[in-house]
Amino acid sequence: PRHNLDLLTQAPPVRRPPRPAPKPGPSPAVWIGIGLAAIAGLIALVGLGWYLLTRGPTPTPPPTPPTGEVWSPEPPRLIAPEPDEVLPCEPGANERWVEWQWTPAAEGTEGYEFYLEALEPEHEVYPGQFTEEPAWGTSLPCGGTYLWRVRAVGPEGNVGKWSEERVFHVIAADQEVPPPPLLIAPKDGEQIPCSDGETAVVPLRWEPVDDPSGIAAYEVRIEPVIYETPYGSPPETRQFTTAEPTAEVELLCGWAYRWQVRAWDGMENVGEWSAGWEFRVLTPNESDTLPPPPPVALGPGNPDANQPENLYPCDQVVLQWVPVEEDPGGSGIQGYRVNLQQRDYGTGEWEDIGPYFIIYDDLIDVTEWLSTGTYRWQVWTIDNAGNHGEPAPWLYFECPIG
Repeated sequence: PRHNLDLLTQAPPVRRPPRPAPKPGPSPAVWIGIGLAAIAGLIALVGLGWYLLTRGPTPTPPPTPPTGEVWSPEPPRLIAPEPDEVLPCEPGANERWVEWQWTPAAEGTEGYEFYLEALEPEHEVYPGQFTEEPAWGTSLPCGGTYLWRVRAVGPEGNVGKWSEERVFHVIAADQEVPPPPLLIAPKDGEQIPCSDGETAVVPLRWEPVDDPSGIAAYEVRIEPVIYETPYGSPPETRQFTTAEPTAEVELLCGWAYRWQVRAWDGMENVGEWSAGWEFRVLTPNESDTLPPPPPVALGPGNPDANQPENLYPCDQVVLQWVPVEEDPGGSGIQGYRVNLQQRDYGTGEWEDIGPYFIIYDDLIDVTEWLSTGTYRWQVWTIDNAGNHGEPAPWLYFECPIG
């Protein structure tokens, strides 16, 4: 039996705490979601790897300009209109469409600022224009003088330097014909030498013509003048244009010509023909007025009249000289003349004894004109124009009695 004291002093029995109830695990739906998320992550990882393997090189960003650097390209170079160019209006028009062009500016240009100013007849500054292309156009009143320039516009409104300034003119339509030119040369009635025997190059000159729209061309007309039945076919009429108040034309020798000129202005108005002047291109014979040079006499004979060469027995006396090769007048050498003279012992005078004809060789046998006595001879040249040259010096010889 237990005493009450024992009950009081005995320790109570040890009690273990109760085990917690097991926690419930994830449901199947949760496991399925986790699996799908893992698969999606794996696919994304594979895609990232493929992108990194196949992408191009990363572009290098443009360098940051240094602090304080300002965009300032070279000024554009102007193309059209040209300096002081004249732009005529159409007949009856009050305005003309004008187009400006210039070279593109440096890279980075966003456009161009265009400046236009009217100088005459009234001063006016046109509103500034902005264009993205290196060109611009508008209509301008006829009868004015204008000034223009252009500059490039860059990032953030930065602008480059102005280009050069150019002035041009827009003029009213010219409906007046230009006046006829005044001829200068060849003059009316002039005779022109023939240089090579067949043709001659004839220079033509006339006074330039002034016209409000400028002179575009001169038209020249040259036609043969026939006063009598010609030998052979006459030359054809020549007609041509030239920009200058001069021209050169090759014409046949031996013919007379009439020439005229008229002007065409910048609006294609055709003026009247000038007065017609006549000139003649001579034949070589007509052209040559210069005497040929003298031949060089070879002999026989002595230049000293007091010591004539003795040709005894004078059974054959042949006079010889060096032929002349060139004629300064251009007509050519026709032949030679020889003057053979005999001294009259009674009077002391020299008398012509022959020959009296043109010699086409460089020698002649004069034995038939000789007898006993003292002689002298000289020779000179004749060209195809009939000009006689100076004679060679006298040579003296004698045929004494045996």
